[in-house]
Amino acid sequence: MILIVKCSPKPDGVEKFDARKHKTHFWRETRLSLARAVSSVTPVFAATLDSVDKVGRQLKSCVNKVGCNEKTRIHCVGDGAPWIANQVEEQFGTQATYLVDFYHVCEYLCAAASKCGGKEWVEKRKTDLKSGFLENVLQSLKQHIECESVEDSDATGI
Repeated sequence: MILIVKCSPKPDGVEKFDARKHKTHFWRETRLSLARAVSSVTPVFAATLDSVDKVGRQLKSCVNKVGCNEKTRIHCVGDGAPWIANQVEEQFGTQATYLVDFYHVCEYLCAAASKCGGKEWVEKRKTDLKSGFLENVLQSLKQHIECESVEDSDATGI
């Protein structure tokens, strides 16, 4: 997130106007794309405040700049936002895989912990993930999944 500051224009007929006192500020999500070839340590970056479609096109451009083509297998990593997975699929199809990074998975597990078993439960899930036992994590979460018909306002918080 970056802070955007917007100053109000000087009103007509006003001699002294301190724009610092007439500003608004708000946060905007900066969307960053990065690509690098397996054999390289040099990445190619792009960033935008624009739409997710623009981010997808920028990601594809970054991937192309590092030398990928239609035969290259692409591995993408992100924070788990559904729009990222959608853009990976839209831009690369079956040529790419998408993985939620460990840090963000742990954040999501911690958010679920109060309903799923507390701190010990989270630590066990993290150990499972580090050991390659994703299925154990999914099974542990499965018993807490609510029906899609449950309204968000009525959900238990997972």
